[in-house]
Amino acid sequence: MTARTQSEFPFAAPHGRPVVADFSGPATTSDGGALLPRQTATKLNPLPCLAACIPDHRDPR
Repeated sequence: MTARTQSEFPFAAPHGRPVVADFSGPATTSDGGALLPRQTATKLNPLPCLAACIPDHRDPR
């Protein structure tokens, strides 16, 4: 059995511009996209303000 690999995947071209996914780069981690939200949450701390905007009708007892 021969293994076949493909490093580029072309997609349909919207508005005449080519779209190509290229996977030939070096190994990367999957958590790289979490860095920006984590830094934003660390510096701005938006969750307490957001939580105050959402009413909670549950009984705290």
